[in-house]
Amino acid sequence: MRSEEDVPLEERYLLIEGHLSAKTRQTVRKGLRRELASSGRVCFVSSAYADLPIPREFECVFPVGRAEPSPRGSGAAVGRFQAKHLMAAEFVRVSIVEAMDISYKPLSPIPDGAKAICVLEFPDGVPFMIDDLPTVKDWDESAECVVLCSRETAQAIKRISGPRR
Repeated sequence: MRSEEDVPLEERYLLIEGHLSAKTRQTVRKGLRRELASSGRVCFVSSAYADLPIPREFECVFPVGRAEPSPRGSGAAVGRFQAKHLMAAEFVRVSIVEAMDISYKPLSPIPDGAKAICVLEFPDGVPFMIDDLPTVKDWDESAECVVLCSRETAQAIKRISGPRR
């Protein structure tokens, strides 16, 4: 068990890895407790950085490539963020309203280190970068991801990823 307070601010993010394939969606749909809203998406989400309660709200998304070395030492994480990543950041409300593990069993909370299939809701509209993610059959298939974090985490990442002197 690891609480968010135990994680450095700049490491408090998740990666949205892609949309579920049609076959996986059919399987997952049986386990969903609610109907998917028009502003909702079901996605593969990388390993949780801490025990995360459900529902869990975030305020920032930005695209990032997976090909760079990991700051957290995890195969699912991305590399040192660059200015180009943060320039594309959008501040938007997003909630993880439901989560399942790899065997489609409900998770609440999402345990530290667990990969999850998450129902994400965007009450103010779905950002283009979310809809542009590929459809994948499993985790770690896509070279591109979208970071999901708080405004404070995005600012901390920006500070440490700023220009080097």
